Amino acid sequence: MASVFVAVATSIFLGAVALREHQAPEFASSASVPCSPSPKFKIVDLPGPKTVIAQGKGFDLNGFGWLVAKVCSPGTLVINARGDTLDGIGPQMFVSVEDRSIFEGEVVKQRTIKVDVPNPGTIKIAYLNDASKRDVRVATFSHVSFAGVDCNKFSGVKGENWNAARQLAVLVDTPLTLTPCAAGQLSFRLSGRAGNGAYPVVTVAQGGRTLLSRTTTTEASIVSVKVTSRPVTFTLSNPFNQLLADRNLYVSNLSFVPKARR
Repeated sequence: MASVFVAVATSIFLGAVALREHQAPEFASSASVPCSPSPKFKIVDLPGPKTVIAQGKGFDLNGFGWLVAKVCSPGTLVINARGDTLDGIGPQMFVSVEDRSIFEGEVVKQRTIKVDVPNPGTIKIAYLNDASKRDVRVATFSHVSFAGVDCNKFSGVKGENWNAARQLAVLVDTPLTLTPCAAGQLSFRLSGRAGNGAYPVVTVAQGGRTLLSRTTTTEASIVSVKVTSRPVTFTLSNPFNQLLADRNLYVSNLSFVPKARR
């Protein structure tokens, strides 16, 4: 296995698959981490929401993350773990020492895994095939443009669902607010993906006045509305976002047995 893990996050919606890729974070040098005959593993998360949680003597890995410890000698790493499957595939657990793979396997039912650690060094336990499946309503605003009296841009944006480079917004349950630089014409293409048997209903409003209320379809429609320089808010009137399945790894206990000296 390569010395650098690359994690690929998969979030599966009904009828569509979205992929997110993350580069593994840099670890501290092994020389700066003291070794221990009875190591205590520490959590290394990816940036963003914390998905690895300490639970009693173990850890719940609800997303990408690593457990790291340093041992002073060869020995046996004992891992008690189980996993939740998605589409018949369980979480893959990877164990390495000094970035050299010493175990890789699928974890589903509760099991005890004994891993031979051939030399002292930094042990990493990683979970990298996290995925979830959701039934969700999604509205897409694409080719968003603004033509003003003397300017053609937005002076303000509020919402993480806006992609300025692509002039595109994807709405699930968080509103988007765009503030035109002046009065003018706001144009976009609108489409949607059904969730729970119904398509998203989109509302576009400005200053307490509804500019547009429309049920989306899979086929994009072209929309153009007159606006002032006040903030324009895009919302879903009937949001639906239900988790159907979630692949996770649960480590209930970790212990290390040093190899007896001869």
